[in-house]
Amino acid sequence: MDAILAIRKLNPLILEFSDYYGIVAANKIRGFSYPETRGGMVLADTDFDESYLEDIKKIMEKNASKIIIPENKDEFNNIFEVRRIAFTAPGILFPGFIDGDVVVPLSKLKDMINFVYKTREKYGVYIATCGHAGDGNLHPQIGGNPDDHENWRNVLLAMDDINIEAVRLGGSISGEHGIGRIKKDLLLKQLKYKKQDETIIIMKNLKKMFDPKNILNRGNFFD
Repeated sequence: MDAILAIRKLNPLILEFSDYYGIVAANKIRGFSYPETRGGMVLADTDFDESYLEDIKKIMEKNASKIIIPENKDEFNNIFEVRRIAFTAPGILFPGFIDGDVVVPLSKLKDMINFVYKTREKYGVYIATCGHAGDGNLHPQIGGNPDDHENWRNVLLAMDDINIEAVRLGGSISGEHGIGRIKKDLLLKQLKYKKQDETIIIMKNLKKMFDPKNILNRGNFFD
């Protein structure tokens, strides 16, 4: 997280993150052998000149246990495949999973990641976290078994705790994937916490303006 904050100031083209569990999953699923470091993997790319790349490398040298610079397109794709697998791993390794999508201020990234680790230990569930870290957007992906009542209950509780913590840290329960039906109650909690209850009234009024007969997208949030 320290490396991400420093690199972000340089406005890189790409700044992604995969935690330890995402790396382990990628090594297992794709047969890679990337270092399974406790701090995870930071992936950075730039479309600027070599001197700019050197600035990023210097930051990495202060924080990383190992730096990997791909020498060809295949190596580049493999490194980014770690990030992709971290996102899909729970769905591959478990019969069920919940897609996390929280966003927090960049200054709170470390706090959010630490909270996810504590939540994993608290509920004894599998969580692989990755995300567009340069935007403060993280995806804690929780895997479990919907047929195991106790396990799935812990999966749901873990995700609720993570969402609420993101709000407490000044962020949101959704960075890019939207609210949908699943997060309706969490959105209400977020708006109440931020003292923005009137937002719901405004959105409902807009809904009535464009759909006075309530025939569009029935049974969802603004019914």
